[in-house]
Amino acid sequence: MAGRRLCEAGEALWKVAEGLSLCSLHHASARLVLAGGVHARAESERKGRASTAFTMDAYGHCLPTAQEHVALEIGERLSKRGAR
Repeated sequence: MAGRRLCEAGEALWKVAEGLSLCSLHHASARLVLAGGVHARAESERKGRASTAFTMDAYGHCLPTAQEHVALEIGERLSKRGAR
């Protein structure tokens, strides 16, 4: 089942990729992977980068801000506490 979904996603990506430059695809794949929750270090290694900092400098703007994450986490914990 998972393999079929990956295959379908690959086919959809090829349709989108037509007419895009290799550089655009490189950047788009990094943004999608990071936005999907993959750790920046894993993406850095996948791209062959020596530093995770480079990846975060280049693509970090695609991620939710740390403050946003903290606010959501606090809100979630407070709502669980109030439900007791």
